[in-house]
Amino acid sequence: MEDSRLQLRGHHIGVLALYYDLAKDNQLAYDHMNNILTVMYGDKIQNYFASVFTSLQDNPKLQVEIVNGLDSICMIGCPRQKSSCSEVKSYDEDTHTLNTYDLTLGGVYTAKELLLKIKDFKHRFRIGSTRQVQVAAMAFETY
Repeated sequence: MEDSRLQLRGHHIGVLALYYDLAKDNQLAYDHMNNILTVMYGDKIQNYFASVFTSLQDNPKLQVEIVNGLDSICMIGCPRQKSSCSEVKSYDEDTHTLNTYDLTLGGVYTAKELLLKIKDFKHRFRIGSTRQVQVAAMAFETY
């Protein structure tokens, strides 16, 4: 992945931001997120997602193109590709996430630039991802 261009949609940037935040602060929560990804999407998607996360950290010059619709993670064989990725709600989340991190649809950023935008968001708002609010709400609903 280090020599190619990665395509990401807003939804997956939000998930990666949450992943990044958890990996830095809480190993137990990070492991739990990996388990959730495995249960929801299977080992193949979870492993690919983890490799994307690692590539972003290890390859600061990796080119990341911001796309609308299916991205590199979706295209690896996500079982929800047709059911959830094309829903209006999901695209609204894409737009919101891009605005949150000051990213432009069609823009190309380096991995370093993308991670800096995520870090800046955390510095300003004390949460790594807007998805943390959603995850907290889901956790609250289960009790």
